[in-house]
Amino acid sequence: MMKSFGIHRALQADAVFLGWQHTPAGKAFAIYNIIRENHPSCHSTVTESTLRKLGLRIPPTPAPPSWDSQAFVLAIKKDMVPVRR
Repeated sequence: MMKSFGIHRALQADAVFLGWQHTPAGKAFAIYNIIRENHPSCHSTVTESTLRKLGLRIPPTPAPPSWDSQAFVLAIKKDMVPVRR
C-alpha cells in the first residue's frame, strides 16, 4: 500500500517551497509561493518570515544545498559551451 502522508500534508499547505535564494554575503534563505485560495497575497513569492507574519502554514522545507553542491553546479555551467545552430 502506498503512503500518501507527504502529499496530504502538501495539499494542506498555504504555500509551496520554491528554492533557495542567496545573498551577496553567501547566506541562503528559503522562498515560497503562497497558494492559499482567496488570500490577498495568493501567487506571491515570499520568505518564511513573511509567511509567519501573515499567519500562513510553512510547508516542509529541505535543508539548503551545501557549498560543495553549489560549486559543482557552477563548475558545470562554467564548462558549458553554447551550441551554434
